Amino acid sequence: MLQRLDLLMHLQAGTTDSIDLCALMIMSSSSRLELLGRFLLRGLRIGASTVSIIELLRNDWTGGVSAGIAWLVFLQVERRLPPSPADPPSPGGGRF
Repeated sequence: MLQRLDLLMHLQAGTTDSIDLCALMIMSSSSRLELLGRFLLRGLRIGASTVSIIELLRNDWTGGVSAGIAWLVFLQVERRLPPSPADPPSPGGGRF
């Protein structure tokens, strides 16, 4: 939202050119894509853990262990991602 307001201010002042406009549009779409990817990864992680618990409670060991391994993989991928600019910094400065 602030980027759009900044862009409108530059357009009114006449201080922007088409290259800046294209760069701003590409940055905002890539950040939206990154946020969508993080959201989908979090959904996969929650879904895999839920399926794992349910399958283990039903004594389906193969499905439960497979979903548990998938959950661990999604967890490791999520931890290796760089912090999102929208995420607030943690008070301790690090991860637990």
